[in-house]
Amino acid sequence: DLGTAGNGSANFTWLFDDVRLTTAGGGGGGLTQMNLPVTFDDATVNYNLVGFGGAEQATVVVDPTLASNKVGKVIKTNTAELWAGATLTAVTGTTQTGFSSNIPFTATEKRMNLRVWSPHAGIQVRLKVEDKNDPTKSVETEATVTTASGWQTLEFNFANQATGTAAMNLAFAYNKASIFFNFGVTGAVAGERTYYFDDMKFGAAAGGGGGSTLPVLPLDFESSTINYAFTDFGGGATTKVANTQISGINTSSNVGKMVKGAGEVYGGSFIALAAPIDFSVNKTFKVKVFSPRVGAKLLLKVENGTDGSINFEKEATSTVANAWEDLTFDYSAISTTNQYQKLVFIFDLGTAGNGSANFTWLFDDIRLTTAGGGGLTLPVLPLDFESATTDYAFTDFGGGATIKVANTQINGINTSANVGKMVKGAGEVYGGSVIALAAPIDFSVNKTFKVKVFSPRVGAKLLLKVENGTDGSINFEKEATSTVANAWEDLTFDYSAISTTNQYQKLVFIFDLGTAGNGSANFTWLFDDVRLTTAGGGGGGGLTQMNLPVTFDDATVNYGLVGFGGAEQATVVVDPTLASNKVGKVIKTNTAEL
Repeated sequence: DLGTAGNGSANFTWLFDDVRLTTAGGGGGGLTQMNLPVTFDDATVNYNLVGFGGAEQATVVVDPTLASNKVGKVIKTNTAELWAGATLTAVTGTTQTGFSSNIPFTATEKRMNLRVWSPHAGIQVRLKVEDKNDPTKSVETEATVTTASGWQTLEFNFANQATGTAAMNLAFAYNKASIFFNFGVTGAVAGERTYYFDDMKFGAAAGGGGGSTLPVLPLDFESSTINYAFTDFGGGATTKVANTQISGINTSSNVGKMVKGAGEVYGGSFIALAAPIDFSVNKTFKVKVFSPRVGAKLLLKVENGTDGSINFEKEATSTVANAWEDLTFDYSAISTTNQYQKLVFIFDLGTAGNGSANFTWLFDDIRLTTAGGGGLTLPVLPLDFESATTDYAFTDFGGGATIKVANTQINGINTSANVGKMVKGAGEVYGGSVIALAAPIDFSVNKTFKVKVFSPRVGAKLLLKVENGTDGSINFEKEATSTVANAWEDLTFDYSAISTTNQYQKLVFIFDLGTAGNGSANFTWLFDDVRLTTAGGGGGGGLTQMNLPVTFDDATVNYGLVGFGGAEQATVVVDPTLASNKVGKVIKTNTAEL
């Protein structure tokens, strides 16, 4: 500040270093041109960074987490453009020289990897490579940060170019790279943020950057050798994460997570598959979704690998909040003459996200199946929710919401591991759920249904209805009323008058027909062991009548207990002194008769 008097304050304090003789405009005279891998640690290499678009403070600094390491640093200011970033390049005069040799992309290896540090997870990092002599020859792709305030390695697969950009052309020379942190979000929206990066390398990420093979259907996020890298657009941000909601129909270890941030109303993500989807037989998609709210939509779209105009899409709407449900997408009208190698996911199309929990979804088990199927087999009677190979997917209507859950009330007549759970939310007075069976119900011998029900209150009704698989006007129904609250009881439904000439492939459950629900505990029921038996049978169809000696240990025998006179809780339970033994239990209440 020649010509200005100082005052000794911080405003008149400077640091300086590396006084060196170089060429005009050069960043490191006598230094060699950088090349991959870029580590920032070799004192003989010119690691020059050029910031642009509001990411002007692009420099090489000491790693804030390890003093012996050097890293690149970018400050994306609060006035930064959505495309602000930094280019790795030496500068001679006005020429950016890039890398000393071309990045060795091949037909089978189009990946690079980079270590990054971000103060926030869920942001997109875009990597662009180009010909240093011709910027029109370039290719771009993205990866998502999943770790906040910590280092992680991101893998960038240029086989999946970013939306709206050119595909990789192996005839081009790619020898310059640019990095864009939080691509698609301006500094005004995000606020000023500081990012670090290091160790830019060619090829797949070593251990943790994703597998080397592209996924195929079903897509379940469980493989360590598959690359589950999504390409995000318009504010969508999808990553593979640990399942934080292991419950109900989804107990898998890993799932997909989409955060819809500020951006376009069509913000979403897509993933490329290893081969075209085979629609020759199955034309129904199923996706398990954990939604933050009822009424959130998922648009599932398939596209051709190179021509996005070749596509087909369907939308489904969540009916439960903060619980897993299976959404169904009818693709029966799709053209099977086209090829579709991409899956596109858009939550809440038409509504801009804000990156909050209200715009965060988990999804899993994307599978192609037959109508009503899940890649699993359809259920048969008795319906007990215990099979891992059966699809217990209910179709809900009018405010009903039913899922398979772990049994939280293991007691009395029901000690099974899993049960059905219905929450009757705000909606129609007839809100309920329906499930399709693998075969028509056989009413030729047994005509009495039994259902174990755990009701929140006495007097709650269950209407059990059977319907024809394709014609809902062919049906039969009966209703039963709970007599105990917060305990399991067996409800009985007399189907003796049913027509056995018709076929019935669906079971319909409606609790408290005629009363609108409110989604509270007072409108939440558990049910289990839906079975067809003889009139008066207490244990279930297919069980033999008991005889002496009565041991309570034979699973093929119907050990029915009926309490009376105030000893109403008469049940078969596990022996409290020996877990391998079953015994009868009677509670003689304080209102019991002598």
